[in-house]
Amino acid sequence: MRYGTRSDWAYGPHSQATRLVGKGKRILDVGCSSGELASMLKANGCAVIGIEYDQEAAQKAREHCEQVIVVDLDRIEEFPFKKNEFDHILFMDVLEHLRDPLTLLKKLKPFLKTNGTIIVSVPNVANISIRSSLLFGGWNYTEYGIMDRTHLRFFTRKTAKALVTDAGYLIKTFDVTPGVPLLSRVYRKPFLTINYALSRTFQTLFATQFIISANPDSNGTEG
Repeated sequence: MRYGTRSDWAYGPHSQATRLVGKGKRILDVGCSSGELASMLKANGCAVIGIEYDQEAAQKAREHCEQVIVVDLDRIEEFPFKKNEFDHILFMDVLEHLRDPLTLLKKLKPFLKTNGTIIVSVPNVANISIRSSLLFGGWNYTEYGIMDRTHLRFFTRKTAKALVTDAGYLIKTFDVTPGVPLLSRVYRKPFLTINYALSRTFQTLFATQFIISANPDSNGTEG
């Protein structure tokens, strides 16, 4: 789930999600891990319910969440939530770990308020680092990042958008986590700004992750 970058930096997925959510909302954090994002949301007055597979991580997340449900997202049939319960449902760095992320997005839609949003982050397998590796015949899994060895699904900009729209949502915003080589491990503001600007301009080449917010499509049509 980690991408070799600080989760609290301005253009990281957690910071971007926190800005999109705002203050005082009711949140479902799917794949909440040890609650790092939940702690940021709680600091903004949000109430967070978490879902997590790992028992040890879930125990830590309970320090920041009202409740953490421990479950295998690939196996669960029903969720114990009320219809239209959440202002936002977050899928941060989790869909790439599932066998069937499309079905999960559909299953959780009834629990989102009519004007609510989902926020999704998925890795960009077309990042220049992966392209360069493929050019020389490499496809090597790693402990974290785009090629995390636990990833079951891989996304490009096109397929990331298709996943969201095929699940019955209309894309509201589309952003990136920057990933320009050499710049990505430098956190001084000028370098961050350049990294982000280049990654926004050349999304398919330099984005490390795509970050999408979307609303339920009341007409049931694709966006």
